[in-house]
Amino acid sequence: MKTSIKNALSVCTLATASLTLATPAQALTCGIFAFEGGSSIINSGTSMTGDVCYSKNVTSTTNSKLPKSGDSIDFDGGAYVHSTATFSYQSKDFLPNDGIFTSGYDATLEGIDAAYKATATYYQGQTADQTISSIWSADQTFNTSNGTADTTIINFTSAGGIGFNSNTLSLTGDSNDKFIFNFADGANFDWAQSQTILGGITADNILFNFWGTVGGSSTINKDTTIFKGTILAPNLDSDFIYHNPASFEGAIFANMINVHSDFNLTTNAFSPVPVPAAVWLFGSGLLGLVGVARRKKA
Repeated sequence: MKTSIKNALSVCTLATASLTLATPAQALTCGIFAFEGGSSIINSGTSMTGDVCYSKNVTSTTNSKLPKSGDSIDFDGGAYVHSTATFSYQSKDFLPNDGIFTSGYDATLEGIDAAYKATATYYQGQTADQTISSIWSADQTFNTSNGTADTTIINFTSAGGIGFNSNTLSLTGDSNDKFIFNFADGANFDWAQSQTILGGITADNILFNFWGTVGGSSTINKDTTIFKGTILAPNLDSDFIYHNPASFEGAIFANMINVHSDFNLTTNAFSPVPVPAAVWLFGSGLLGLVGVARRKKA
């Protein structure tokens, strides 16, 4: 398990977890996160490295085949479920190594929820370095290599968004540079048989920010795909879909999630912007503390 992921939030005082795991105070490394009131479908994965997380009032009644029956691939993480969520799973084949928690993490999950919603709003409100209508069936390169820590913001202004089929997105810069892609309300994001090519950039510094409420077609798929970055879609009214055995390094934080059909995901999530500590107190009575690293796996 990666130790550098920074989406973790831990809580200093929590009740004992309902199922088996070492301690409910550990930091979380959410690779799949369903926002408050949203939905999540997880069905048939090839591999999952990282935690799956379900916020307040999430509905998730399909959690199965991770790993699939007979697979040697582990689900290297845990499942963390808010006590108000509607959650069910197949006990025979939804098998996170770290266990399943249906209580003890409410304040932690609410804190993560608030932090990433604030992140979507924050970056949507920043001045763009470049404005593009859409990219459709064309390779694209962005460069920010100048030796300083830069955040490059690219705004897509039309519903066309990104339509990739056997294309490349090349990002070049330094390891501390960030790329933020903001998408207009209703924008499409179709990524098939395409690749993210990184030159000095790391996957945890790439954010695809769907800040609006109206979803377009949002799909990552096909077995030749290499995708790197975090999908952030806290308010979309349609599913963000990831399927087929593509390579995905990053995370999916969305209101409605559907991952299926031999998906595999290695968690390396974008860090949220700082949120005032008062946010953690709202509705929980507990103070969430920011965790900067997950414990190293034994």
